[in-house]
Amino acid sequence: MRALKTSVAVILLAYCALAQATYKPREERWAQQILEYLTVGEAVWLTDDVQGRASVAGGRTPGATATGKFLSIYTTPDGDETKGAVIVMHDEGQHPDWPEVTSLLRRTLAEQGYATLSLQMPILPRGAPLSGYGRALDEAAPRIRAGMKFLRDKGHTDIALIGHGMGAAMGMGALTQGKIKGVRGFIGVGMAAHVSEKARYPLDARLHAPTMLGKLRLPVLDIYGGLDDKVVAESAPERAAAARGNKDYEQYKIADADHGFGRFERELSEYVAAWLDKLMTGRNRR
Repeated sequence: MRALKTSVAVILLAYCALAQATYKPREERWAQQILEYLTVGEAVWLTDDVQGRASVAGGRTPGATATGKFLSIYTTPDGDETKGAVIVMHDEGQHPDWPEVTSLLRRTLAEQGYATLSLQMPILPRGAPLSGYGRALDEAAPRIRAGMKFLRDKGHTDIALIGHGMGAAMGMGALTQGKIKGVRGFIGVGMAAHVSEKARYPLDARLHAPTMLGKLRLPVLDIYGGLDDKVVAESAPERAAAARGNKDYEQYKIADADHGFGRFERELSEYVAAWLDKLMTGRNRR
């Protein structure tokens, strides 16, 4: 029996180590695909070191996804006027040019006058449980800081964050922990209230959108589809209730949209752009 317990423990430790160590190769595969097929925007490598410095190296840099470096896509706004800048954060298991939501918003917002920077967020191996996302959530803030440093070095001072699904959880986690400063506003697309299947408590507070929204004190747009997963659509009243102390919180529902907003891309992008226009012309700044 003792030998069996020891074997089980070894297997569990090996799985945990694998879950923490194998998402970088997956990022590398995404990066290779993006570099080969990217047609809109510029691929840039950022460094998520502890100081939050952002280094840039265009093209196919050997080893560019080694520890500390990650791929992002910078898209300059159309026309002469720049309204502001937006950092876009994809959902779990995706990349910075994912067709659903992420690529849509980074491109259409540039057409509306916003510089966009779509970040490769930390990811885990395919099929990893939500309980394994603690480390990925921890590693998100340095990447967002590096993105903000990059945008400021480009001359952008008015910066908002947009996160889809897990990207929203990562953004809110960094904001509520005080790890990100100088953000004008936050847009959460398809935010979820994840809880354990066996008991009604959050797996991690950062995965429970109502908990995070209750702590945010900056302008927030909570936009979701009425046909999204239950953890998103059915938690909408709970999210709104949690944010009732924030006078700059707004919730908007696209009734027939699912998590990927297929067939509702135009409504999503236009509403997000209009909300950003109102945000950037205001004077409220955090």
